[in-house]
Amino acid sequence: MSSLLGQRRYDLSQKYSSEALELLNDMRKMGQLCDAELVLVDGALKVHRAILSSCSPYFRALFTTTLRPAPMNDRGDRWVTNIQGITKEFMEVLVDYAYTRRAAINAENVQDAMVAADMFCMIGLLNATVDFMRDHIEPENSIDVHRFADAIGIPELKFYSLKYLLQNFMEIRKTASFNNLSVDELIELLKHDMLNVSKEEDAWDSIVQWINVDCENRKKCIIQILPALRAGLITSQFFMEKIKSSPFVKEYDNECKPVIIAALKFIYDLDLNKNPEQDPNDVYITRARAPHEIMFAMGGWSGGSPTNLVECYDCRADRWIRTSVGDRSGPRAYHGLATLNGLIYTIGGFDGISYFNTCRAFDPSTRSWLEISPMQTRRCYVSVISVKGHLYAMGGYDGESRQARQATVERYSPRKNQWRFVAPMNSQRSDGSSCIMDDKIYMVGGFNGQECLQSAEIYDPVADTWEFIQPMRNRRSGVGACALNGCIYAIGGFNGVARMLSGEKYNPATNQWTAIKDMLNPRSNYAIQLLDNKIFAVGGFNGVTTIVNVECYDEKSNDWEECASMSLFRSALSACVVGNIPNIGSFIERPSIDAYVPKSLQGAVLKEEDSLMVIEPPRDTEDDNDTEQGHLADIDSDVDMEEVL
Repeated sequence: MSSLLGQRRYDLSQKYSSEALELLNDMRKMGQLCDAELVLVDGALKVHRAILSSCSPYFRALFTTTLRPAPMNDRGDRWVTNIQGITKEFMEVLVDYAYTRRAAINAENVQDAMVAADMFCMIGLLNATVDFMRDHIEPENSIDVHRFADAIGIPELKFYSLKYLLQNFMEIRKTASFNNLSVDELIELLKHDMLNVSKEEDAWDSIVQWINVDCENRKKCIIQILPALRAGLITSQFFMEKIKSSPFVKEYDNECKPVIIAALKFIYDLDLNKNPEQDPNDVYITRARAPHEIMFAMGGWSGGSPTNLVECYDCRADRWIRTSVGDRSGPRAYHGLATLNGLIYTIGGFDGISYFNTCRAFDPSTRSWLEISPMQTRRCYVSVISVKGHLYAMGGYDGESRQARQATVERYSPRKNQWRFVAPMNSQRSDGSSCIMDDKIYMVGGFNGQECLQSAEIYDPVADTWEFIQPMRNRRSGVGACALNGCIYAIGGFNGVARMLSGEKYNPATNQWTAIKDMLNPRSNYAIQLLDNKIFAVGGFNGVTTIVNVECYDEKSNDWEECASMSLFRSALSACVVGNIPNIGSFIERPSIDAYVPKSLQGAVLKEEDSLMVIEPPRDTEDDNDTEQGHLADIDSDVDMEEVL
């Protein structure tokens, strides 16, 4: 019989282990077969020594020690031990965790739970309390959380709280807790490379704010605080008018004079470029703050061929760094790029010979590439965006027909490692650009095979529907789109006649487009990204040649300013912005800034949302929102493809 039926193995360990622990917990509560008793400040709890020992090295050592006789109760059937400073109600939480691996953690008990978990070496519970506090840090409580973490010496929580303080410094400045910082705490923040201020003048304003809270008692602290300021990053005009002339500095002129003189000398030398070979990062007062996010520019078209070069932009130092992490599977241009769960996805594209449906993912934390499932359609000139845990690849050109473009849209699920068609756009378009606002996708411009497009449309991922919105003021192919402060920006591109300097923004509330300030350089087929609340335009084609120029748009001033140029002239590139990289220093040639990451967290993706998606083989099942069939279109070449060919 057994040979006919064969053999099957069922893994029921998880189910029955859980049931066994629940049963043991019930027995504990009824006092059955308990062999230990914990005496607390307000009562006692009966437990099973083996269960507590299994999750706590502390209890294991306590219950198995041979250094002293076992303390027993009067009947001699139960080990008795005194636990100081813990109530019966709270110990019940710890014991429940030991039996069920579940704990009721809330804002009221999390600090006590963390202290107790650390005391009893309950690592799983300790990690859960750290995660709870990390996820509930806010500007108002961040300083108190950091003080608590420092007091109990949990390195992971201390790192997360310090990271939050540094990254959200400008928001925390607005809270009452900031005004109550000690001078040493303020100096600790000001000295840190990762302090997130867009300009050093903001750091000075924070110092003035803190002193003015209690001017009479704090003004003398300027002697301690001033050396923490990176004066070499401040404009000479601001330094002379605001810092050197500050009443605090003047009152303690003799004590502050050495710092002021040294700073003025460095500013003077920098203005005259006296030491061009000296690296500003070698000197504290001129060392740029480290960015919390960096922009990756990947691939593109340069010198008549595609490239796989990856450059990283440090917005604090205003410089580009060439990296060695280019995709070894080959170069690609006219591709899409998006970030999701800590990975950078490069989608589709063209290498001068082949049109790709292949997709690759780059993990910055390990500096490694991996292959993911290919799209169902080849797409170059594709627009890619991430929203609600999925990637969307929209439109493009597949290299087949010369008179059409793609209207189809595919959605990628990282959990399934699978692409599926969703509702197509209302217009066939390649070389369009998309952005996300309020969890909806806006697609603007492009080329349909006959003409450059003026139309724009919006996609609702929940309803799986596309809807036209008000057309742009100009036709734009090779355009860049970006969402900023409730508006959609469409900038540059090709109108069928020339590359464009102009830009415009769409306000959904009024359903109207309005003009913005022109760029400094005309460009199409460039990369566009939002970084540090500014819109960056990177590289592109100006109608004559590929360009290396980079510029950024400040919405507040409605103006563009020149930024550091890339090291390589290129168009048809893509860019994305990534934050929370534990080894961010390795990408900007400043490895020392990674040293404050605890060893237990090095090599891990730091939470934004603290984990990488597991890439699994494709599955046959579909999400409820997936459509069963796609809508394919025959495609042609794009406006700039003629130049490529």
